[in-house]
Amino acid sequence: MIPQATRLLRVSLSPEKTGRAYAPDDAWMHADDSFDRSERGFEAHYFHTTGKADLPVPAGRVTVETMKGFEHPFERQTIEVKAGQTVPVTVRLRMLDLPTDKDSRWVSGDVHVHMNYGGAYRNAPAHLVFQASAENLPIVQDLVVNKEQRIPDIGYFRTTPDPASASSNLLLHGQEFHTSYWDTLDFFI
Repeated sequence: MIPQATRLLRVSLSPEKTGRAYAPDDAWMHADDSFDRSERGFEAHYFHTTGKADLPVPAGRVTVETMKGFEHPFERQTIEVKAGQTVPVTVRLRMLDLPTDKDSRWVSGDVHVHMNYGGAYRNAPAHLVFQASAENLPIVQDLVVNKEQRIPDIGYFRTTPDPASASSNLLLHGQEFHTSYWDTLDFFI
C-alpha cells in the first residue's frame, strides 16, 4: 500500500510488474495523450489528490511521479513494496528559481478548457477548480462548446467569475463556437 501525497497535486503510480496505472477508487483517472514515446511506451495515467489515502498496489518496484504545475519540478521516485507492507511516500514540493521582480512575474493559466466535451466523467465547476488547484493553475477559462447539436455546459455559462472560484483559483466561462465555415471560434469574456 502507498499513502497518497499530502498536498494537492497530480500523481501517477505505475508498478513495474504490471505496467498498469493505479489510482484510489474515488479518484478520476486521466491520461496524458501528449507523451514522448522514447520515454515510455504508453501515455501516463494520473489522478489528482488532496490528502492521504492507502492505495493498494502489487508487490515489487513502483514508480511514483508527482507534478504541480510548472513552478515546481517534476518529481519521480521508485520504491520497493513488499507483500502486506505499507510504504510511506513523502513528496516535498520545491519551487523553481523563477524571477520574482514585478516586471517578470507570471501567472499560470489555461484558457482553453472544456469541462464536459465528452468522456467517462461528468465535471462541474467545483471539481474543475479542484483540478485547477492540483495543476497549479490560478486562472482557468472553461469554453462552453456546441458539440454535434448539443451544448453540454450551457447551464454553467455566465459573464462573471464562477461562484465555485476560490481565492487562489479563478474560473471563467467563455464559448467555443463550431461553425461549418470558419471551423472554431473562441470567445473569451
